Amino acid sequence: MKFASGFAMLKKTILAAVCATLFFLPRVLPNHYYVHMCVMIGINILLAVGLNLLTGYTGQINMGQYGLFAIGAYASAVLSRNLGVDVWLAMPLAVLTTAVFGFFVGFPSLRVEGPYLALVTMGFAESVRISFNNSVYLGEAMGVAGIPAPSWFGAQLYSAEKFFYIVYTLVLFGLLFNHNLIESALGRKFRAVRDDPLAANVVGVNVKWVKLTAFCLCAAYAGLAGSLYAHYTGYVNPSIFTQVIQTNFLLMIVLGGLGFKWGGVIGGVVVTIFFEMTRQFVQYQMVVFGLMMILIVLFFSRGVSGFVQNLAKLLRGPAPAEGDPDA
Repeated sequence: MKFASGFAMLKKTILAAVCATLFFLPRVLPNHYYVHMCVMIGINILLAVGLNLLTGYTGQINMGQYGLFAIGAYASAVLSRNLGVDVWLAMPLAVLTTAVFGFFVGFPSLRVEGPYLALVTMGFAESVRISFNNSVYLGEAMGVAGIPAPSWFGAQLYSAEKFFYIVYTLVLFGLLFNHNLIESALGRKFRAVRDDPLAANVVGVNVKWVKLTAFCLCAAYAGLAGSLYAHYTGYVNPSIFTQVIQTNFLLMIVLGGLGFKWGGVIGGVVVTIFFEMTRQFVQYQMVVFGLMMILIVLFFSRGVSGFVQNLAKLLRGPAPAEGDPDA
């Protein structure tokens, strides 16, 4: 009991320290590039958390996260630039649009699973990319430029330093929502469907509804990340959203830990930093990422979060016997 209460206090202290660090971080970083990298880490965390919710907690393989990411980015770009919708309204509308696409992408999961579902979602994402690449309205291969940044009391938030606070405010809300969802009855249904869909169906879980809900939530996170990316960079084109970045997303959740609340956060931070540090060796990046994924699956299957959990159990010691007053 003492260990548990101490551990809970430690988590609250760490959370408070993280919030304080995020508040002052843009002001103490040495230059604009590091702030930019922090913004990209926040966007990738949202993508990884959403994908982990679907793949790690519900057991549905999604190889089309980059397609949903593209839909969120283009939807927000079109709404704000072409249709004149205010950015603060365009962002939630883009999230809603992407969630609707996630609902329809989830339909194949009701009939296929495993590698077949992976192929279906990959085919969807490639269809999205090719459609955008051939759409005159969306600028074809040139994409959409001049996407407005959000404004606050008339001031445009173009700089990375200002956009940093928008991104991490939404990241914190996204993580809080993810935490509450996983601890809720719906979160338990997600895990039940992942572990044994047939048994979950027997005990009254609507497996079809749970899978579709997971796809919608995964898409909503991707849509939010895409919207933030579009308004941050001010430009999107189809060549950004390719199968290559899907490898990054998968590595994030595998490295961070499939089915762990902080798996997407850890993976998003580590992979984004590693990707930026090795950008000059771009021709070898995918080879290295592929080897990393193989090694993690073989020797570190539960990722960083699983390792930390095992370490915590080791420090906690054996469970007290039944009847023990400290139990």
